Amino acid sequence: IMFARCRAWIVYQGYSQEINTNSLETFALDDSCRGHWRYHIPTGQGENVSITLSLKMTAGENAVPLTFYRQSAGGITDRLDDAKAIQLILRPDIESRNFHDTTKAYTGPESQWPQNVSCKKREFKFMPDSNHHLRVKISGGDFVPEPEWQYMVYREIDAQRGLDPHSDLFSPGYFSAFLKGDQQVTLSAEINGSPDAGAKKKNALSHPTPGLLDSGGNTTSKPLKIITHALDDFVVDRGELKSVIAGYPWFLDWGRDALIFVRGMIAARKTSEALAILKQFGRFEEQGTLPNMIRGNDAANRDTSDAPLWFILACDDLTRADNSTDLLDVD
Repeated sequence: IMFARCRAWIVYQGYSQEINTNSLETFALDDSCRGHWRYHIPTGQGENVSITLSLKMTAGENAVPLTFYRQSAGGITDRLDDAKAIQLILRPDIESRNFHDTTKAYTGPESQWPQNVSCKKREFKFMPDSNHHLRVKISGGDFVPEPEWQYMVYREIDAQRGLDPHSDLFSPGYFSAFLKGDQQVTLSAEINGSPDAGAKKKNALSHPTPGLLDSGGNTTSKPLKIITHALDDFVVDRGELKSVIAGYPWFLDWGRDALIFVRGMIAARKTSEALAILKQFGRFEEQGTLPNMIRGNDAANRDTSDAPLWFILACDDLTRADNSTDLLDVD
């Protein structure tokens, strides 16, 4: 885990207002599983702006773009005039840790991490070691180096799971951009991305279509279509085959979870991906058992009695879906 969170503010005539759940107006999910949060934010003197944050994981890449779109005033009387620019401040908080660990600044990061950051006009790179590097950039605006630490940040869900809920977060600086009505800016974060990855993701997120968040945040999206798209977010490559992430951010490949999941993929007609997952787990079969979890090529943990049963059911589903038993002859 490297990009932990992003804090945000709008500033107008010296008046600063944090973008948080206090000003959240509506939320919607579109057909491509892109989330849209619309905020109603006061700017002072009885006026306000409407900001929509859109976010989606980038398929096939360890990356995420966050697009901030200032909606047009549209003649609304108490809305700030479109011609008057607001300043958007975005401060990423970063780490470099395993998903089961926490960051404690005093153990070394406090002195080491600031030295591992390099900056350009619109981006920074964080390279804590040779195997991991994080690149965060903005499509329009500037990066301002201003390092700071946030200590003992409390994570409620971690506490509920009995994990250490306190972690320290490092921020190398902040991004600043100015938005007038009907303008947007995108903050992109990627881990170990290629130098030209930014060109591929250019215009990957546009502002939401008109009306997407109108009428109380309702959308025209169909739940089944959204669920089908969401399946792809949990399927990962494992060499030439595929596997399933049981749950972000705490779990990796778990046998029974993956094989239950595969039945949903078959129902969604994602049969080639389903077969690749069955092959992945099937190659670890040993005396009729399947792994409870997989760590690379380590499948020694077989503390599950029902994974083989789910495997058989999934194979049955797949033979019925393809109207063929050829998969049963695969080596």
